Amino acid sequence: MHPNYRKQGVGKILLAHVEHYTKAYFQPMTLFIDTENVSKFCLAYEYQYDALNPKITHIKYLI
Repeated sequence: MHPNYRKQGVGKILLAHVEHYTKAYFQPMTLFIDTENVSKFCLAYEYQYDALNPKITHIKYLI
C-alpha cells in the first residue's frame, strides 16, 4: 500500500473483498508475506502465522 493511503481503511476493504470472493475456491486462505508491516496487518485481521510450510507465511480459515 502506498504510504499516502495507509491508515485509511483501504487495505481492510481490499482484504475483505479478496476474502469474500476466494472463500468459495480456497479453504483455508494462505498467504506468503515478505514484509513485517504486512505481516502485522494480516495478524490484526485474524490470520495466523504458519512457520511449518516454506511456501506460505499466514493462514486463515474463511467462514
